[in-house]
Amino acid sequence: VIPDPATLKLFACDLNWARFPGTPHDRIEPSAPDHWADVDPQAYFDWHRAFGNNVTFCQAYAFGGYAFYPSKLGPVAPRGGSQLLPRLFELSRAAHMPFWSYFCVGTDVRWATEHPQWTIPGSVATAGVGFLGPETPWTDVLCERLHEFLACYPVDWILFDGFVYGNLNSNAGQVVPAPFVAKPFAEIIGRALPASSAAITPAESLQYRREILARQFRRLRDVVQQSSPGTKIAFN
Repeated sequence: VIPDPATLKLFACDLNWARFPGTPHDRIEPSAPDHWADVDPQAYFDWHRAFGNNVTFCQAYAFGGYAFYPSKLGPVAPRGGSQLLPRLFELSRAAHMPFWSYFCVGTDVRWATEHPQWTIPGSVATAGVGFLGPETPWTDVLCERLHEFLACYPVDWILFDGFVYGNLNSNAGQVVPAPFVAKPFAEIIGRALPASSAAITPAESLQYRREILARQFRRLRDVVQQSSPGTKIAFN
């Protein structure tokens, strides 16, 4: 039985990012598949446990668009990188420690680059990376990955990061017309999608974003409940 500690003690290395010392301002970029491919799972586990963690953490997919487990639904980290999460999961179970994992909801850099038609217009300018529309097939991809993952690794918690609509400030920004917005906008607001965001009121934008994110939340929640009923979820 895996205990559920009253106080979670979790410090995690954020494998989403890579830092390049010696470059101007020590440049930080989304990590590439090979950046963390040679992390030793035992050393990683031992270091975090010695630091004081009572929970193990590892991303399922980095937000750059690759997996730390042998996924069939996207690129995987090369060499030993595809075994990082499976091995950490084994080690945590053997130590009777809960396991947290992670998916980025708002974007996948690779998918956003390969499917610009699914990105929310203007999101690259506001966040530096294209946020994928929850109304697009991206949510289908995310749900398929989630089911695949939980079928193999029924983790105790999943953190859904980047749960926003086109902007890291979830209360900012207007809904911008796009082909994938037209149908749900008419369903939610009750009128046709205007040609310009200037014709969408702030109240309508807020109502639309809240409902679209609620729909995405329910889909993710349902996949977790169906695939691994014991897994808890958190949104950021």
